[in-house]
Amino acid sequence: MKQLSEVKEVDMVYGIYDIIAKVEAPDLKSIREGVSDRIRNIEGIRKTMTMIAADE
Repeated sequence: MKQLSEVKEVDMVYGIYDIIAKVEAPDLKSIREGVSDRIRNIEGIRKTMTMIAADE
């Protein structure tokens, strides 16, 4: 996952999730394509949850 251009940071975490990945893209369409088409197709990834950070 770290080799994908949209992925800026990947951290292993403890709790109900295993990994948190910070993804940056110029628009929501690019994020959707990156997650749906690329990240979800990586072997071993069973499920993703996307949360959009809102900057002020």
